[in-house]
Amino acid sequence: LPSLNERKKAAVKRRAFKDAARVAAEIKSLSGKRDSAAKAADDTKAEIESLKGALVALGKEKVDVDAKLTSEMALEDEQRLAKVELLLRNIRTQLRSGSRLPESVRARHTEVLEEEKNTLEAEATQLKKRHNWPEDFKRVYSEEEEEKEEEEVG
Repeated sequence: LPSLNERKKAAVKRRAFKDAARVAAEIKSLSGKRDSAAKAADDTKAEIESLKGALVALGKEKVDVDAKLTSEMALEDEQRLAKVELLLRNIRTQLRSGSRLPESVRARHTEVLEEEKNTLEAEATQLKKRHNWPEDFKRVYSEEEEEKEEEEVG
């Protein structure tokens, strides 16, 4: 634009008004384009700032949703662990009472219960590790185990 202004001034001095008018029109056109580009840049900057704010809000929302999900998963896992521990208590009770079964089914009965016990113990261990729960968390003791523990403590 500065060089065009110089050309326009030189054309006016030479009394070349047509040339000066053409240069003035070019200056006006370029000034309009410059103003439009500046406005577009300002609009883009404003949109970027708006999007940054939205991104921050989404980040906070994600943290909240993650915390809620983690809490709900922990609650669900805690409930599952309680069920697993009850099943384990029942299996331990059945294993102790297995000696009353006829010899023909006792071995198979014990084998099936041991497999199920191992599977449930693995699941309980996995749940406890996932949430860093202590080993005895949600442990359900049979009456015999409770009595034995009370005797050891007392």
